[in-house]
Amino acid sequence: MIVVAWRTRRRGLLRSAARIRSLPAHASTSSVPIASWGSPETAAAPPPPGKTPEPEPETPEAEAAELAGLKRGFSLLNTDGATPEPIPSTTPEFYPSRLAPMEIYNLNGDEWNLETEHEEYVFKDCWVGARIGAELIGGSMYEVAPGKKQGPYHTHHGNEEWAIVIRGRPTLRTPEGERELREGDVVCFPRGKAGAHQVINRTDEPVRVLVLSTLLTPDVVEYLDSGVVAATSPADGRLFHARVGPEIDYWAGE
Repeated sequence: MIVVAWRTRRRGLLRSAARIRSLPAHASTSSVPIASWGSPETAAAPPPPGKTPEPEPETPEAEAAELAGLKRGFSLLNTDGATPEPIPSTTPEFYPSRLAPMEIYNLNGDEWNLETEHEEYVFKDCWVGARIGAELIGGSMYEVAPGKKQGPYHTHHGNEEWAIVIRGRPTLRTPEGERELREGDVVCFPRGKAGAHQVINRTDEPVRVLVLSTLLTPDVVEYLDSGVVAATSPADGRLFHARVGPEIDYWAGE
């Protein structure tokens, strides 16, 4: 019963498409009653009330032709007699990327790409964005050791960042001062000096923070405690990482 119903519906779709193509070039489908589409010889009379029309017999050759047409995708309907343009099918062979499984990373895992120990900076870093195949949004999860910090106090002039607390109670330093965060808290660091930030762990347990970022280049990173500035280029990568010197005239040395 299901097969019969599908075949009947499919034939109706294909025949409706054929009837639309057969309209004169000057005709508008919006002004032509549905009952008048097609010639009187091909127009089907409505079935009596309460009676389901029997499906017309279908030859193997006709069925094979229809299936081939469905695999190629539907065609754009037009009334000017031109050859219709094919519309890509939604089947996987037309969209190979749909066959690739989505990667999943669990933020409670214990897999790390980088471990840093430098004086007061002790943390682990997992490149979450790269692990799940992200292209437009970067993501790194940091686990900061007790009594340590995750990176210097800094801000991005080209990218916005977010911090999401996964575990523990980290202290967040911003231009407004310090405040303790709790699990589930989300903070946005806008571009520019107003978005300066630093994550500090003042507790006796490790804390985990997921940092999300736009991946825009070029970017300028300013480290406000040390006066260091770093710049990156989309073509050449890191351009420099140095302390800012005295202001000079635009034409100096030129």
